[in-house]
Amino acid sequence: MVPPGRATGRLRPLLVTARARAYNTPMSATPSPGRRLRNAWQAQPLAIPGVFNALVARMAEIRTMVWRLAKEVKKTQRRVNALEKIVIPDVLETRAFIEGVLEEREREVFFVQKILKGRLLGDRV
Repeated sequence: MVPPGRATGRLRPLLVTARARAYNTPMSATPSPGRRLRNAWQAQPLAIPGVFNALVARMAEIRTMVWRLAKEVKKTQRRVNALEKIVIPDVLETRAFIEGVLEEREREVFFVQKILKGRLLGDRV
């Protein structure tokens, strides 16, 4: 039977800190953020409780801010897509239509002026 502190073949400290846990984990296994937070929570009695709680609260604030920013970015991206794909092409199409109508009216006015000028000059001759 292996004594409790000697399961790995070497002595483990009785007071396990986050640093000691890092030495006992394999190098290839990087702990996930959740595991790191759990390890830090387990090591909390060794740390100053107020500082740890403040850091956890700050992390929660930052996470909430990032989620809100991501939500706003998504909303803004939808608006940009709507402008690029729908609104701007509609405005350009309307502009082209209005320009066409104005050019047609200009040609019509020019034609009417030419006819009137011809009638006025024709009557005098």
